[in-house]
Amino acid sequence: MIKASQLKFMQRMLLFIVLTSTVVLTSCRKEGCTDTIAENYTADAEDEDGSCTYYSDKFIGGYDVSESCSVGTTVFSIVVNESDNGKEYIVISNFGDYGVNITAEVIGNNIKFNESKDGIDFEGSGSIAESTLTIIYSATDGVFTDNCTMTCIKN
Repeated sequence: MIKASQLKFMQRMLLFIVLTSTVVLTSCRKEGCTDTIAENYTADAEDEDGSCTYYSDKFIGGYDVSESCSVGTTVFSIVVNESDNGKEYIVISNFGDYGVNITAEVIGNNIKFNESKDGIDFEGSGSIAESTLTIIYSATDGVFTDNCTMTCIKN
């Protein structure tokens, strides 16, 4: 027969083993970026550690633009902001010096867009390398198409 003191000791040991196992098992979970659209997504991470970075972050900021189009050249400024549609999109304000905002999808260091604003269809793509964003696009009003290249230098 087991004495009460032995039973109490065994219960304490069992409780100790359970608590120790719980601490050991929960502390072995790998931390990292768990957001699949992040640039530094860690596939085997189980706990989000706040380290996620996004390709769209590279595009965010103000730019001085030199634009060359089939109808001539111009100089102006744009601002690129995060989109309300998620981290995989950006919004380019004053696009092409038309005074419109264009939403572009971010794919790595590249963007693409196809959007109609104020009766003009904008379609194109771009890429960023360090502080230079290059955008090649066409603007069509149904009658005339203007083909342009924007060279944007981040402020």
